[in-house]
Amino acid sequence: MPSELTPSTLDRLKRRAARGRTRPASGGEAIRPRPRAADAPLSFAQQRLWFLHELYPDNFAHNIADAYRLRGPLNEICLRASLDAIARRHDVLRTTFATNAQDEVVQVVHEPQPCPLPVTEVPGVGPAERLATARQMARERVRRPFDLRRLPLWHAELLRLGADDHVLLLWFHHAIADRWSFGVLADELCAIYRATLAGEVPALGALPIQYADFAVWERQRFDRGALDPHLHYWRRQLAGVEPVALPFDHMRPAVRTFEGRQFCVHVPPAVVRRLTETARRHNATLFTVLAAGMAALLSRYSGQEDVAFGAAVSNRTRLELEPLVGLLVNMLVLRTDVSGNPSFSDLIRRVRETIMQAHEHRDVPFEKLVEILVPERDLSRPPLVNIGLTFFNLSGRGLAMPGIAVDPFQFDAGIAQLDIDVALTERDEQVTVDVSYAADLFDPATIERLFTSYSRLLEAAADDPSLSVAALPVVDDEHARELLAWGDAPAPEAPPLRPIHELFEQQAAATPHEVAVSCDERQLTYAELNSRANRVARCLRDAGIGPESVVGVYAGRSPEAIVACLAVLKAGGAYLPLDPEYPPERVARILADARASIAVVSGDVAGRLPAHVQTISAGDEEAGAHGGDDLAVSSAPGSLAYVVYTSGSTGEPKGVMVEHGGVVNLCWWMKHRAGLRPGEVTCWFGSPAFDISVMEIWPSLLAGARIDIIRDSRLAPHELQRRLIERGVTVAVFAVAVAEELLALDWPAAVPLRIVFTGADRLRRRPRPAIPFELVNNYGPTETTVLASSGRVDPHGSGFPRIGTPLWNTRLYVLDAHRQLVPEGVTGELYVAGAGVARGYLGRPDETAERFIDDPYGPPGARCYRTGDLVRWRNGELEFVGRSDDQVKLRGYRVELAEIESVLRRQPGIRDAAARVVQEEDGRARLVGYVVTADRAPADAAALLHALHQELPAFMVPSAIVELAEMPLTTTGKIDRARLPVPDEPQIHGPEPRDRAEAVVADVWARALGVSRIGVHDDFFELGGHSLLAMQAASQLRRELGVDIDVRSIFEYPTVEAFVSNVVAASRPVSKEGASL
Repeated sequence: MPSELTPSTLDRLKRRAARGRTRPASGGEAIRPRPRAADAPLSFAQQRLWFLHELYPDNFAHNIADAYRLRGPLNEICLRASLDAIARRHDVLRTTFATNAQDEVVQVVHEPQPCPLPVTEVPGVGPAERLATARQMARERVRRPFDLRRLPLWHAELLRLGADDHVLLLWFHHAIADRWSFGVLADELCAIYRATLAGEVPALGALPIQYADFAVWERQRFDRGALDPHLHYWRRQLAGVEPVALPFDHMRPAVRTFEGRQFCVHVPPAVVRRLTETARRHNATLFTVLAAGMAALLSRYSGQEDVAFGAAVSNRTRLELEPLVGLLVNMLVLRTDVSGNPSFSDLIRRVRETIMQAHEHRDVPFEKLVEILVPERDLSRPPLVNIGLTFFNLSGRGLAMPGIAVDPFQFDAGIAQLDIDVALTERDEQVTVDVSYAADLFDPATIERLFTSYSRLLEAAADDPSLSVAALPVVDDEHARELLAWGDAPAPEAPPLRPIHELFEQQAAATPHEVAVSCDERQLTYAELNSRANRVARCLRDAGIGPESVVGVYAGRSPEAIVACLAVLKAGGAYLPLDPEYPPERVARILADARASIAVVSGDVAGRLPAHVQTISAGDEEAGAHGGDDLAVSSAPGSLAYVVYTSGSTGEPKGVMVEHGGVVNLCWWMKHRAGLRPGEVTCWFGSPAFDISVMEIWPSLLAGARIDIIRDSRLAPHELQRRLIERGVTVAVFAVAVAEELLALDWPAAVPLRIVFTGADRLRRRPRPAIPFELVNNYGPTETTVLASSGRVDPHGSGFPRIGTPLWNTRLYVLDAHRQLVPEGVTGELYVAGAGVARGYLGRPDETAERFIDDPYGPPGARCYRTGDLVRWRNGELEFVGRSDDQVKLRGYRVELAEIESVLRRQPGIRDAAARVVQEEDGRARLVGYVVTADRAPADAAALLHALHQELPAFMVPSAIVELAEMPLTTTGKIDRARLPVPDEPQIHGPEPRDRAEAVVADVWARALGVSRIGVHDDFFELGGHSLLAMQAASQLRRELGVDIDVRSIFEYPTVEAFVSNVVAASRPVSKEGASL
C-alpha cells in the first residue's frame, strides 16, 4: 500500500523544533548559536575525518548512503524543491572545510544553491536485470570520492527503473552526516514533499542551532576541562586494550584500502522474542543481550578473554541536537571481561555494567580517546577497536511519501571502515544482522561462518541463558562432522601388528643381497646387517638387557649406529640415541635420567661416557663369538622401541617413550607416500639424537631400500647437493633449515632425487617450479612418533606452506581452551590422537598426565597429545600459526615474526632472515630483523626497511636490520632466536640535520611537538606526535619547502632522515589551489 505522512511523524518533527526553541538542554546550559560571521572550528569527529581525508586522499572510505525504491507517480519537481529546502534549512549540507592562516581547519558555510537531482535511465532487459544494474550504478556512485574543500559534499540522484518506478539515492561524506541523520532527512523530506505537493508551507519551524554551533560548544566545553573526569575513566578503562584477533584469511596490507563486502543474516522473530524476554529478566535492553552474544562470539573465535568492540551511539542527547543533520555519532568502546567461562546470564550482567558506565562517560569524543590513548599510528588498521556494533530500532520508521510505495533499496557499496562493522536492525520483531567487512582480510566464507555462528549462539543463549560461554555452540553438527573427518585418516592398508625388528628380519629374508647401508666406501647388505645386529643383540642379552630396558646408542651417524639400534630392539630393549657432538655433560645427564647403565658404542667415543656406564662395541670385535641367527625374543607393537630426549620446560631434557606400533605406522605410511622399495636410495644426514633420524632409518630398512649415510653434517649446501646426486639418493629427509638451503640452489633438470620430506620447523619457502623434486612439508612433535601431518608443497601456491593432512591412523583435533572444536579458519590448539601417540615422558608422570590426556572425540580408552601448537583448518588442510606459549606482542599488537621473515626472504640477495623482539633496559621493546645475504655482499638496510614499509604495517617493520654471516641454529636445525645478537642501543636524539631539507623538517617537527630539537633518527610519534600535530606539520612543510606533502607521508616515514630521503626528494611543487583561506 502507498505510505502516507503519519500524524506521529508530523508530531515528532514539531516536538523536535518546539523543544529546541523553548526548553533548556539536558545536562547543562543550552547550546547557543555562534556569531554568524565567525569561523567555526571542526567538531572533534570532523577533525578526525579531515585527518583521514588528508591521510587517504581520493578515498571513498567515509562515504555513507541511503536509498529508497519509490513505486508510484513521483513528482520530480516537488522532490527537487524538497531537497533544496532541506539544504537551505541545514547549514552543514552547504559546508566545506578550509585551512586558515593559522593552520587551523575551519568550517565554511556557503550560500544556498539549487540541488542537482539528475534522473538516469537504468538500462536492462526485464525488471531483474534493471534492478541488478541499478545496484551496480548505486555502488559506483557512492564510491566516488568527495573533496572536503569543495561543494557539494552530498549528492542525490534518481535512477529510473520504469515510468513510475525509481530509486532515490542519497549519499554524503560522513563529515556532514551520520546514519541517524537519515531519519531526520526522511522525516523532513516526507513533510516538505507532502506540503509542496499540496501547495502548502511545511510546518517544520526554525532550527534552534546549526551543526557548527555544536562544534563551537564542544570545543569550549573540552577547553574548560569539563571532560577531564570522563577522560580519567577512559584512560583507566582502556589501559592495555588490544584489538580482537580474529582469524584473517589474508595478511593485513601495509595501508588500508577500505575495500569491503557485505553479508546479511536474520535472527528469526521467535528467537528475538526469547532474547527480549531474556533481556527483561536481566533488567537489560535487547542491545545489551545482543552485545553479550557478540562478546561471547568474539571470545570464542579469537581465544581472547578480554574483548573490546566499538558501539556507535547517537550523540543527540541534548534537545537542541535532535533535529540536526550532522556528524553527531560517537563510538563507545565496550571492553568486556569474558574470563572464567561465565554463564551467558553472567555475561549479560557484565556487559550491562560496561554499557552503563560507558554511557555515563559518553561525552568524551572517540577522536580524543584515539589521540590520547593511541599515540603511535598504524596505517594498516583502525585505531583502538577493529570491530564495530551498532543497534537501530526502526519499528514504524522510514520514508513516507503520499501516493508512493516506499521500500529500502539494498545494495553493497563495497566499503569497510573497520575490519568488521555490524549493524543490528530491529524491525517488527526481527533482527537483521548486516555485516560490512574488510575484503583485504576476510574471504566471504569466513564471514558467513562467523555470523552464522552468531545467530546459532544467540538462539542457544535464548533457550538457556545458564549455558557457559564455552558451551554456547559455534560449530553446528554438520560442520563438526566435517572437521572430524578432515582430522581423521584411517589407513587404506593396515600396517602389520608386529615389532620393528621382526619386520626388518622379514625384509632381510626377502632381499638378503640388496645393500641396506652404505657409508663412503663401506656397504652392508641386508643379510650382513641382520647377522651383525643379531650378534650384538646376544651380547646385550648376556649383559642383562630385556624387555623395556633402555640402552644408549653412542655411535654417531655410522653403519654401527644402525647395527646398534637394531640390536637393542632384537634384544627386547629400547634404544636411546646419543650424539657424540653433544657436550659430555649433557650426554651424562640424559643417561642418568634414563637410568641407562649400558651403551652400545663405536670407535673411540667410549671414553667420553661416564665411568659407570658399561659399553658394548657395535663392531665385530666383541660380538664375533656369538651366532648371527635371529633371536627368539618376544616383543609386541605396544613394547617400548626408543626414548628420545627433547628440551624440557624446566631447562632439563626429558625423555619421550615411543612404542613399536607408532614407528611401524610411520614406516608403512612413508613407504607408500614415497614409493620406497628395493632399489630406492635414502640418506641419513640428521643428528642421531634427533627424532627425524627415525624417519631417515626405519622406513627405508622395512622397505628394502638403501640408506646412504652422510657423516659430515657441516657440508655446505652445494656440497650436500653434489653428494645427493653422486650417491643416487632418490628420497631424502631434511630439517627445514637444510631443505631451504637446498631449495635456494640451482638444480639440473634431471636428478635421481624424486622427493624431499622436511619438517622440525616452520617452512617459509616454496620450491621454484624448476626444482626437479617434490617437496613435502611435515609436522609432528617427538611425542607423536616424528610426524602427525604431511602435505605436498605447491610451487605455485602463495603464503606459507601448510602442514597438510593427518598421517594414516592419526586423528587431529583443533580445539579451544575448553577443548571444544573450533570452526574452520579459527586458530586453536592442535591435539593429536591415534597410532603415533607416544607412551609418555620417562619418569615424569605429572608431565605425562598434563600433556597426554583422554581423547575427547575418540573411542573409549584412547589417548591424545596436547601439542601446545596453534593451527587452523583451511579447506581440509592444517595451517601452522605458532606456539601457544610463545606469543610475541609489541606495543599492544600481536606480531607474527614469520610474516616479517617471509617478506625479508623475498627481497633480492637475501638468503635467510629472522626477526625477534628485543627488550631494552628501560623496559621498551623493539623489533629487530636479521638477514644473511646470498653472496656475502653487504645488505642495504635502508632498502630492506623501505621494502618492508611497502608490504607490512608500520608496527611490524623492524627498527634495525642486522646482517649475519650465518643464522644461529639449534641442534635440531631450528633458528635459535636466543642467540640472535642484540644491536646497539639506538640514539635517542641522533645526529644533527646534515642539509637544508633535514634542518627544515627537524625545525618544523620540533615546533609542532614543542621540543627544543630533533635528531634525524628520532620518531615523530614516539616524541608525542599525533594526527592533529602531523596535519599541522605537513601544512607548514608545504609552505616552507614549497613541495606537495601530504600528512600520510609523516606516518609512513616518521623520522627526519627517512622523511627527507623518501618524501621530500620525490615531491612535486606544491599546488596552491584550495590550500588556504
